Amino acid sequence: AYNFADNHDVNRVASVLRNPAHLYPLHLLLFTIPGVPSVYAGSEFGIEGVKAGGDDRPLRPALASPTAAAARGKYPDLAEAVTRFATVRRGSPALRRGTYRPLHVASEQFAFERATEGERAVVVVNAANAPTRLEIPLSAGDGDAFADALEPDRVFEVKAGKLRVEVPPCYG
Repeated sequence: AYNFADNHDVNRVASVLRNPAHLYPLHLLLFTIPGVPSVYAGSEFGIEGVKAGGDDRPLRPALASPTAAAARGKYPDLAEAVTRFATVRRGSPALRRGTYRPLHVASEQFAFERATEGERAVVVVNAANAPTRLEIPLSAGDGDAFADALEPDRVFEVKAGKLRVEVPPCYG
C-alpha cells in the first residue's frame, strides 16, 4: 500500500485540519502504519493550498529550496519531526514490514503494535491538546521495558500486563 495524506489532486492537509497541531500525529501515523509513506512536496513544512474553481495551481507552489519552503510553511519545526519519524521507520524492520495489531482505540488516542520475528514496536499517538497517560494491555512480562524511539532517554515499563506510557499533546 502507498499511503499519503495529501497530493497534487486534493486540498493540502494543512488547509483541511481543524487543529493544525494534528499535522504531527498525522505524519507520525503515516510513517508507522503498514504501507509505504509518501509526503507531498512542502507538506513537511505545513504548506497550505486549496483548489479554487477547479484550479489546482495553489496545491503546487514553486518551492525553490527547503529554506523557501520552510519560510512559506507555518510549521517550520514540522520538517524536523517528519525527519525523525522517517529515521525511526528506516531503523525499524517492524515499522517497515511487521504485522499490525490495534491495542487501544479512543477518540483522541490510538495505539497499535507492529512486530517482526526480531522486533516489536508499540506506536502510541495522542491527538489531544493535553498530555495523556495510558495503560495499554500488552502481552509482555512485568518489567519489560520499551524505549521511546523519539526520545531514547525515556523508557516505559510493563506492569501487570499493561504498558504504561505518557504521551505529549498532539504527538506520540
